[in-house]
Amino acid sequence: MIPCLQLGFHISYTIPGCYQCTKEGCFPDTENFLAKNCYNAVNGYSLPTGLPTDFKQPGLSDYTERGSEWYTYLEQNNIVSWMKNVLYGYGFHHANSGTFSRSTWANQDPMFYAHHAYTFLLNDFGTQQLVEKGRATPPLYGLDKIIEERGVKECPGNNPTDVTVYRNVVRYKTGQEPGTNQPWDHILEMWTEERRDYEWIINDEFITSYDETIRYDESCREGCIDEALIIGNAFIGTNMTLEEKCQAFVANLQNSTKQSKKDACAMRLRDIPGFGAWLPDRFDLFGYACKKTCNFCKTTCGVPQE
Repeated sequence: MIPCLQLGFHISYTIPGCYQCTKEGCFPDTENFLAKNCYNAVNGYSLPTGLPTDFKQPGLSDYTERGSEWYTYLEQNNIVSWMKNVLYGYGFHHANSGTFSRSTWANQDPMFYAHHAYTFLLNDFGTQQLVEKGRATPPLYGLDKIIEERGVKECPGNNPTDVTVYRNVVRYKTGQEPGTNQPWDHILEMWTEERRDYEWIINDEFITSYDETIRYDESCREGCIDEALIIGNAFIGTNMTLEEKCQAFVANLQNSTKQSKKDACAMRLRDIPGFGAWLPDRFDLFGYACKKTCNFCKTTCGVPQE
C-alpha cells in the first residue's frame, strides 16, 4: 500500500498536474484539478460507474496496454489515490517527504544517496538468490519470460530487447558503434556482477561477516507469506490463519468456478462476485492476496545455498 500512497501519489497526481508541491507540502492545483478529473472530482468524487475505463484519469499513458506492468501500476495509483481521498478519509492531506521526495531538491538530503545505494545492494542480493537457487539467469532474470507468458508487451522502448533513448550508459561491445542508443538487454548485461565496473564492499571494521551473520541467517523473517488481503473479509469471526483463509478461499473458488488452481489464482478480485468491480487489476490472488498458496513465491529462510 505504501507505494500507492506515496510514489503513486507523485506519479499519478503530481506529474499530471493535480497538485503543486514545495518543500513545505503539496496543495491542490485548482486550475488543473477538474480538467484532469482528479479523484473523479467531475462526478462529485463518487465511485466511477463505467469501470475500469473511468479510472484512466488523472494519469494513464496512451501507449500502454491493459495487462502490462505500467498500465497496471498507473491504474492502481489512480484507484488507490481515490480510495485514500474518499474511502480512507484523508481528503487532500498528504504526507510531506521533504528533501527525501521525488523532486529537484531530493538529492540535497545526504541520506538520499545512502538509501539508494542500500536499495541497489538489496536488489543485487535478490537477483543473486534467483541465480543461486536455479530460478533465473542474468541478465534479464526471467523478465522476458514473464512478458512472453502474459502476451502483453510494455510501452515501446521499455521491453527487454527494445532500443532505449540512452547512450554511453555502459561500455559498448566489440562491433557496436560508440555513441549509439543502447538496448535494455545490453545495459542490463553490463550491469550484472560479472560485467560491471564496480563492486560492493560491505565488510569493514564494523561489519566483519555480513553473509554469515545477516544475509544467510536461518532466523530471517520469511517473506513468502499469505496475507489474505481483502479476501479476509469473507472470514470475519473465524480463528483461521491468513494461510488457512487463502487455502480455503482458493479451494472454494476452484469448486464454484470449476477451474484449476492456476486459473483460479489468476483471477482478479474485481472479477470475483462479492468484491468491488472498481478494484485495481493489481489486486488479484496470485501476486497480491495469496502469494504463498498460489505459488507466486517460494520460502527462502533457512534454505541451504546450492
